[in-house]
Amino acid sequence: MSTPAQQAARRLRIVAGLVRGRAYNPLPYVTEDLSALFMDAATAVETCTVDPGGTVPQAALNSLQAALDMITQHDFHIPAAIAEYAIAPMTGYLPEMEPLGAACPLCVRQAAYFQARRAALIEAGYLDSGEDEVLRAALQGVLVLHYRYGHLTAPAAENDNRPCDCRTSPADVTTC
Repeated sequence: MSTPAQQAARRLRIVAGLVRGRAYNPLPYVTEDLSALFMDAATAVETCTVDPGGTVPQAALNSLQAALDMITQHDFHIPAAIAEYAIAPMTGYLPEMEPLGAACPLCVRQAAYFQARRAALIEAGYLDSGEDEVLRAALQGVLVLHYRYGHLTAPAAENDNRPCDCRTSPADVTTC
């Protein structure tokens, strides 16, 4: 049986691999830098002393904060929530999908679909799998679900990937 720190380090390494394979940036070295930050966090979790409460080591948190800063500065097609899934074995927290609010019926249906898929991945225990391929697929699944869900919650003016023809913010739209 592995410890929460070992589980988190394993997830962080898998996320680093997903970043290398899925993240997009016109400058490849920027994607590699992002991946390296997740690897640094994994190394910090493995090598730093973890207190009995299981808190995430500060060195790992610093690396994750730098990764989150990069994610918010550039559109890597990687949601920031993936970092929380990676360290969930240590924190006991899995990120939720923000409520969609009023939106067109198609957006509401898609949001419900994404939320149901996320719940199914979690309830099936795939994020706790001992098999690397299963865990990789589960983390990739939540990565894609959160990224796509983020397009539904983003203001329409900033978002050309909405599944409908809404031209106002989701909070102002009741129908398409």
